[in-house]
Amino acid sequence: MDNESVQETVYSTILRWWIELDHGRRQFKDKGVFRTKDSAALRRAKTTEDVVINCEAYHILLKRVEQIAEQTNERRDRLAIVAAVIAHVRVNSNKNVAQYLKGLSQKSDSIELRFKRLLQEYEPDELMQSMIRAVKLVGNEASVMHLATSIMNWTDPKTKKQWAYDFY
Repeated sequence: MDNESVQETVYSTILRWWIELDHGRRQFKDKGVFRTKDSAALRRAKTTEDVVINCEAYHILLKRVEQIAEQTNERRDRLAIVAAVIAHVRVNSNKNVAQYLKGLSQKSDSIELRFKRLLQEYEPDELMQSMIRAVKLVGNEASVMHLATSIMNWTDPKTKKQWAYDFY
């Protein structure tokens, strides 16, 4: 499999994991892979360390992703951020967070400042908290795939430029 196919498979695995996590939280109660406590643990996490130590659901995701492609420690941390952030998404939509924030920025000047701060985040725990705040600001509705792709590639300047294009 070429690198692009591997990445597509990883992101579709993340989306399937989110669907299972969301269904465990909302619909199936005790019938699915995940329970309400699994998504709650991810939503309570404040740092990547919290996710890695306290969230079994993250380790299930990590094992699935590592079956597709081996992950470095940096990528494992990024995946922990993805897990914590998308656990806050209630509705998977076609719009990304930057597009939603653009609409909110017309109502409040502070949104643009928060957005600019988000784009400057590099440290994993700060990025995680900023992304969670952004998801909450937009009413917990966003594209899960776009969030996962963006977070996993956050250190690539192209990712932040695309967020800026989507916002402005």
